[in-house]
Amino acid sequence: LAHNGTILGLLGAKLLVGAAVLAQNSGMQLFLTDISSSENKSRVMAPVLMAEKLSSMIGPLIGGKLIQVFGATGAMTQLAVITFFLGFVNQGMLKETKPRQ
Repeated sequence: LAHNGTILGLLGAKLLVGAAVLAQNSGMQLFLTDISSSENKSRVMAPVLMAEKLSSMIGPLIGGKLIQVFGATGAMTQLAVITFFLGFVNQGMLKETKPRQ
């Protein structure tokens, strides 16, 4: 979507990414709440939330280097493929927390 080079394409891509990040954050916090007890909730949630915030600082650095090496289109395509792959890995690794009835 953002590959067409227009500002509307960029804004549309940012809208989609923002919605995906919101869904991911909500799901992550719900999952962590489900697997933690009241005694260890902060020890379970703190490292994951800290890593999420750290990624917003390191991400632009990695993205900038990828753009320098591969160009904007190549960098965005690589990141999309990696993100898609990690989504499948996470889907396979995360257990269901709601007990079956």
